[in-house]
Amino acid sequence: MIASFVIYGMTAEPSPTVEDKEDKVETVAKAEKEEEPKETEEEKIAREAKETEEKVLAEQKANEEAEAESVVATTWQDKVNEIAIADGSPTDKYDAIMLYAKEYPSTDDEIAEFEKYIIDEYKSKRYIADITNSEYMVGNIFRANVINIFYGQVNSPINDFAFDFYQNTKYTYRGVDAVDSDAVRSNERQMDKALEKIQ
Repeated sequence: MIASFVIYGMTAEPSPTVEDKEDKVETVAKAEKEEEPKETEEEKIAREAKETEEKVLAEQKANEEAEAESVVATTWQDKVNEIAIADGSPTDKYDAIMLYAKEYPSTDDEIAEFEKYIIDEYKSKRYIADITNSEYMVGNIFRANVINIFYGQVNSPINDFAFDFYQNTKYTYRGVDAVDSDAVRSNERQMDKALEKIQ
């Protein structure tokens, strides 16, 4: 019986070692890798181009969505406030609001609201009572200028009134004219005449 164990031990395969197991795993992984079809250079270039294009399109879409949200969120009042609190002189703020007014897509309802507002502000004499209040002055310059842009070259009492309102607001805010200057008084006389025709 001992002889059979010895003979069996000599003929039996030794149990696999850890190294043998690792070699077997590597061999299987290598065989699987070799079975995958190899990507040609042209396919690689095409795949990378497609990935790049998809990435660019995703970035464009994200930018467009962010821009759309920004447009919706920004009202003219927000823009007036942004300009008013920004660093810079009254002339810098005037220039900035003029650029914005030039591109502003006003509606008929807004124009009617702006017209009523500037008439009320003029009648109450508030419109140049505090020329150091940037938000108020920039807002008035914006409204009057949007009215003038809306009517264009049309000669009408409200357009004439808005123009003189704009002139007085602009020049007093920028420090070009004093609130009691002859130029301001002259424009106010013209505004009074325009008001008579409007009412």
